Amino acid sequence: MQDFIHYLLSGSIYIFSIEFLAALAGIYYLKNTKATKWDYYFVVYLWITIIVEITGLYSTIGYYSDYKYFSFVEYTGFRANFWLFNIYAIFAFSFLSLYYRSLLSSKTSQKILKFLTGLYIVVSLLMLFSSDVFFNGFSKFSFFSGVLILLLSVFMYYYELLLTDKILNLKYNLSFYFSVGLIIFYVCLTPLTFLSDYLASENGLFLKLFENFKLYGNLFLYSTFILAFLICSKKNKSS
Repeated sequence: MQDFIHYLLSGSIYIFSIEFLAALAGIYYLKNTKATKWDYYFVVYLWITIIVEITGLYSTIGYYSDYKYFSFVEYTGFRANFWLFNIYAIFAFSFLSLYYRSLLSSKTSQKILKFLTGLYIVVSLLMLFSSDVFFNGFSKFSFFSGVLILLLSVFMYYYELLLTDKILNLKYNLSFYFSVGLIIFYVCLTPLTFLSDYLASENGLFLKLFENFKLYGNLFLYSTFILAFLICSKKNKSS
């Protein structure tokens, strides 16, 4: 199990820790503010993310223990955790899209995002179960189309911000902080994910760059969430 411990210390433990801190900060925010229904949902989403990440460790533990642990998955499609994170990706992008939809006042924009999110879920599931990617790899379709819907949702949200007085008080706007972290993270991650199919197996330097970005990118993203919760909690306490 020394290899598993090395795997954790190489970066995963830091990601788990920052995710946990972000979820705790979310609980702190909910306890100290008049949170909206979707604020609660966002914190639940963070806890679900942690549960999925921890659950996904079963495949790594099995591999590094030579299946002394989790031997029942060794000769099954569940040997790897692709299936789990393929389902999670669809859930995560769908939730984030609906989260930003909830902030829109335009009925037309709401209907567009509701339709696109529903279409995304249906097509992504069909793509997963009509191919062998569900158990054998991460679905690029679910990822890239999910990123597009997320970016569209955020840009619709930004457009409405520009039309209202909320643009003058972004310092205490929780969803704005979230959007900055999400956009920077996915705009940087998407091209690296695209190139990984062509370069990761042949270029050790690129693979190291990709792994480092996933580490530091996640640290940045969840740090943004933590700051958002803490700053907006402070505003509500002083008001």
